[in-house]
Amino acid sequence: MANGVATNNVDTVPLSDAVLVNKDGSTAQQMVADLFIQAAGSGAISERLASVDAQASSLATRATDLEETASAHDTRLAAQEAREFVESPIYANTAAGLAATAVSDIFKVRTDDPATVAYYEYLHDTGDVAVLTTTVPATAVMVDKVSQAQFDATIEQDDAAEVDQAVVDDDGFASAYIAADGAYYGAPSGLRFALGAIDAGTIGIEQDDRHSLVLMIDDDGFASVDALDGPKLLPSASATTFSAAEIAAIDSAAYAASMQVRGRQSNVARPVWGISHHITTGQSLSNGQEAWPALTTSTALTTSLGIYMLGDSIRPDGKFTDGWAALGTDVLNPARCVTQSADFSAILTDVEVAALAAGDNVPGEMPDLAALITLQIEWLRQQMRASEVTKKIVLTSCGVGGKSISELSDGSSPDYYARVEDAVAAVKAQAIAAGVSYGVNSILHMQGESDQDGTDGTDFKSGTLAYFDALEATILAASGQSARPAIYTYQTKQTYASARVAQRQLEMAQERANVFLAAPSYPVTDKGTHLDSNGSRWLACQIGKVMSLVTLHGHDWHPLSPRAARVRGPEILVDFHTPEPPLQWRSFYNGSAATLLSNRGFKVYVNDSAVTISSVEIVGNCTVKITLGTPPLSGAQVRVAYADGSDGDATGGNLADSDPWVAPFSYEYLPDSGMYAVAEIAALVDKPYPLNNFCAAFCALIAEEA
Repeated sequence: MANGVATNNVDTVPLSDAVLVNKDGSTAQQMVADLFIQAAGSGAISERLASVDAQASSLATRATDLEETASAHDTRLAAQEAREFVESPIYANTAAGLAATAVSDIFKVRTDDPATVAYYEYLHDTGDVAVLTTTVPATAVMVDKVSQAQFDATIEQDDAAEVDQAVVDDDGFASAYIAADGAYYGAPSGLRFALGAIDAGTIGIEQDDRHSLVLMIDDDGFASVDALDGPKLLPSASATTFSAAEIAAIDSAAYAASMQVRGRQSNVARPVWGISHHITTGQSLSNGQEAWPALTTSTALTTSLGIYMLGDSIRPDGKFTDGWAALGTDVLNPARCVTQSADFSAILTDVEVAALAAGDNVPGEMPDLAALITLQIEWLRQQMRASEVTKKIVLTSCGVGGKSISELSDGSSPDYYARVEDAVAAVKAQAIAAGVSYGVNSILHMQGESDQDGTDGTDFKSGTLAYFDALEATILAASGQSARPAIYTYQTKQTYASARVAQRQLEMAQERANVFLAAPSYPVTDKGTHLDSNGSRWLACQIGKVMSLVTLHGHDWHPLSPRAARVRGPEILVDFHTPEPPLQWRSFYNGSAATLLSNRGFKVYVNDSAVTISSVEIVGNCTVKITLGTPPLSGAQVRVAYADGSDGDATGGNLADSDPWVAPFSYEYLPDSGMYAVAEIAALVDKPYPLNNFCAAFCALIAEEA
């Protein structure tokens, strides 16, 4: 360069004000700021920066949405705080509550410490006694508004999990986190982007027509995903599989929803009267047909628990009579199970029972007595008492074997419904004679086998609900009680023509507030159509456990059952309401044989045709993943079923929860008593009946494309 300065004599500087440029063949000076304005307005760089602007605008919109959501949550919380003492009457003291309510009602009493306790709940017991049942914490205690300091304190670092920082709650669930590679995961919005990766060289916008998605992605695959229609994909979503993050999010939601169920209050009658009446209705299983020999025969136990029967049996004196009359005399006796003759007219001796032939259809162990024993044992533990001497619970069974719901209903001929009316009148007469109050606290209804006619079950469902209405009307009119009795049901084993009855039984319990499906019948030991002695008592303990949760602890109850199903490629995710997580595989009993099915009881139908399942696995506390041999075509109807009857005599399933409840009875094998030799099951004998909740059978779960 003429008259210039050599470059090795020029100092290096980190920033410059101007540069030399070529303009129309001449050298000129251009300010650096002007140079970048010129560059930004040209070609590819301009297009890339426009993309960055679009991304930034989208992120700003999302941030605004999050702020609005937070504001909405604050508004809801304020409304909850304001509503805390308004939704239902809260009395100044227990005396006021007792004066304004009836026996068996639940009422609320104001607290002297509103900052921590919203109110107390009391049961209006017989004799105008208030029994404290629940202390309800104030909203401010249950839900704290998060200050900035508290928010900062929830940011944690977890190098072992390759998570740099996370926003977590007290139980460790993360609402958002930054991974070690710099990626941000926002669980509520499904947003994932790389910090520092938004620059002119990486950002682009693409549309995936196959899934109708708009994707803002970078070269490393980080994307913000919006669906034009249908469900949104979660972070790192694949078109053919569910990611670990998606499974974890779905499972966490199912876990939280499961815990919410037990927090809901059940509003049903409690056994608070001088004589509280329990009524069992239904078909043959309700009478313990073939469940011989009877096992629960100790009257010393039932006397201490205050559990009685009218006459010499819980059952009446006739198998098909269109009315109810006590076997023996009309006096209250401590309840026990007995083996009656085939026509119910006499009690068999132990020698006569031992001589019965296999398949003899005589009634033995009832499914209600062990249930009420379970309830009363829990009640006395709660009250820290050794026995119940002031009140009685009286059991009567009104079931008739082999009858459909229409045949059992009011107005049928023969009039089997008269059994209920007669039993109510007979037990009420005992209360009047003793000068004590009377009410019906619970019903056990076990029916459905005779309605499995291959139809869709809608007539069975509507008929059963009408039957429940009639029962309640009869009971409330006779007793004068205001609280509806709890109706406990079970689920039929699907060895018949249709799985729709079991599906309808599940639906009724989900839809009617005072109906509780305690358990399916398939897990316990049986003799084929009917349960055996241990199976009947085992199921009774399950029912009694649920009675305790609902009646004593005031919880709502749903059995282990599906919440939703999602299909993507060959994979189906099913998340479950799980009473006691985590899920596990357990053998059920087909007859007396422990059974573990290859598909664990699951079936998948694509457009109503069964398809091959490659694997079934538990992938969370409350979630199961089913992998099909071939992915269904887009738009096909994918239906998931469980224990749906297609396995014939081996119908059942292996999905259970981890309920630790200990049954008050153990499995018994009594040689020379009439028990079949196969009933000697080493894994069960002399051990408490396991009370894990097995999944209810279902057949109508439609998997949505995800």
